[in-house]
Amino acid sequence: MDAQDDHVWLRRYRPRASDLIGERVLVTLAGPGTDDPAGAVRDVLGEEDPLAARLLGGLAPRLGCPQVRPLLLHWATAVESRPGLRWMWEAKELLTEEAVEVIPDVLRELAAHRETAIRRSRAYGETVFLRKSTATTLRGVVWTCELIDEPWVVPLLGDVAVTTGTGVGGSGAHARSELLANAAIGVLARHGGLDVVAQLARVQAKARKKTILTAVNRTLAEVGERAGLSPSSCWSAACPRSGSAPTAPVPSRGCACR
Repeated sequence: MDAQDDHVWLRRYRPRASDLIGERVLVTLAGPGTDDPAGAVRDVLGEEDPLAARLLGGLAPRLGCPQVRPLLLHWATAVESRPGLRWMWEAKELLTEEAVEVIPDVLRELAAHRETAIRRSRAYGETVFLRKSTATTLRGVVWTCELIDEPWVVPLLGDVAVTTGTGVGGSGAHARSELLANAAIGVLARHGGLDVVAQLARVQAKARKKTILTAVNRTLAEVGERAGLSPSSCWSAACPRSGSAPTAPVPSRGCACR
């Protein structure tokens, strides 16, 4: 078990010990000091897939700086299927202005990322979208967006959901990363609002994996109902005609979004 694993183990299985030891000691256990931001990011993300390498090359000074690094370490503990109250509380405590500024750049890189063919030898190669460690950390980034009230949150999460929810090459019955697609859809669901309906409709139009489509349809119904949209208004908001503005919402007791 390496230093980063020690940190994750303490976070997940020994919350009282984590509280007693304190954040500074846990950060020290995790690896390089704050004078080596690239090393700190490398310890969390590694360089096993092209996106991790790109984040390391372009955003390491910002992700590994003292103001963001504790949250970066926390993102790496996003191992459950959905965030618990304790995980979100810790994320809120660790969220800084510097983190809020770098998160959209991370999400843009993720939304623009595509699978890459990696040649391991003359006889063996594989197509990689994200390694598990990278996807887990990015799920933490997505979850943290629930704590941020900025205009970029909803459209960028929509972009992430579309990229990760569609298959290799942009088609097919499998998702590039169902883990991240579900995370983005979940945060959009909890955000709510008319702008979320439009983003979910984008995922609905592109994704082919049944479990993702089921989640999108359920979320559209829930968001539409909370917004007080009628079924027709919900559909108009999700799929406005080309060149026209979205239809104004019509109050309703429920919305089937179908």
